Amino acid sequence: MMGTPIIHVRNLTKSFPFPHARSRSLHDALWTRERPPSPHERLDALRDVNFSVRPGEFLGIIGPNGSGKSTLLKILTRIYPPTTGTVMVQGTVSPFLELGVGFHPELTARENVFLYGTVLGLSLIEIRHRYTDIAAFAGLEQFMEAKLKTLSSGMQVRLAFSVAIHVPADILLLDEVLAVGDAEFQERCFRVFARFKEERKTVVLVSHDLGSIREFADRIILLHQGSIVAQGIPEEVIARYRELQWERRQTDVPTKERRFGDGKAKIMRVRFVNDGGQETTVFHANEVISICLDVVFEETCEQPVFGLIIHDAHVRNIFVTNTHWQRVDTDRYTAGELVTVEFRLPNELEVGRYTISPAIAHRNLRSFHDWREHVGAFFVDRPFDTGGMAHFQHDIRIFRASPQGSEALSFPIQKNAKATAT
Repeated sequence: MMGTPIIHVRNLTKSFPFPHARSRSLHDALWTRERPPSPHERLDALRDVNFSVRPGEFLGIIGPNGSGKSTLLKILTRIYPPTTGTVMVQGTVSPFLELGVGFHPELTARENVFLYGTVLGLSLIEIRHRYTDIAAFAGLEQFMEAKLKTLSSGMQVRLAFSVAIHVPADILLLDEVLAVGDAEFQERCFRVFARFKEERKTVVLVSHDLGSIREFADRIILLHQGSIVAQGIPEEVIARYRELQWERRQTDVPTKERRFGDGKAKIMRVRFVNDGGQETTVFHANEVISICLDVVFEETCEQPVFGLIIHDAHVRNIFVTNTHWQRVDTDRYTAGELVTVEFRLPNELEVGRYTISPAIAHRNLRSFHDWREHVGAFFVDRPFDTGGMAHFQHDIRIFRASPQGSEALSFPIQKNAKATAT
């Protein structure tokens, strides 16, 4: 993306006054000479934010609630001034912020089109010229004389978005446009986004819809607690966001590790490895997941059984396997010996967080040398949004009619792998 930045943000910090939980009592005010503390402290909604947007770039902004995404857009639209730092925006801006900005509930939908259009810089002649298209895109031709307060929130969003996209601006700022509205409206939004990309319009989109962000954004910024923690190509930043979400989830709802066994063999380390041989905790759908157990034997063990359970976020057992069931022969291992047990399995899991509980059992399966519950976690993400709930391994076959008969072309996606011990 070439050219001088059309948006340039440097060292941006935005602070808001935050009231103390406790006010001084009348007794304190009358009988103490201490200077009363300030009734407010400063809360940084954004902290030392730096980024640029070039003409024609489609920038996505993601992050958990309260990370500063909407505040950033309001600063770009000059609703909020920065506390410190500089913000440069060149050209005209058409913003779509939270529901209600620029609208009046007591006016009709038609009157609000003229009101909001004027706020965005359109003249009355320009609004009249675009009015029919605005009403048609919103799908509200029959409701334009109704008061805005009588329309559903989805209708109001459609109307506001329709006005915003009909403003001939250099920059379009969109805040959660996909959060409210039915599937038909979202499909209209997708068509508009695709058109904007073809026309090389500059768009900044805030959304929790990671599939849409991945599809349309050239680059993504990840905000967390007011700071940029990652920015770059969509695939990498979304993966980082997934990790951040699961890290927070682990902190919020910790899954306790429980360990027991006679200690004759110990699972010292658990590793998750991708197809490229790299350790990771994030896997995409249909990748092969390698779960490696580094084991040390404290005493000699004859034909131990290595097993594994995978749990979902609700701590349900969704996959259980061991070398005994898979008829994988194990050996005699002496004291001090180190081995690595690798479980390779195709990733057919849904997006989410998963924990594992590996174990080493006596060959008769009646006792355990080591059992570690919830000792590690990995995460499943999608490389793209398929629109489906499941990801099956499958073949696609195409039959071509020919004088010699039908030809079958088969394209296997991936073959199953069994647990192995090395």
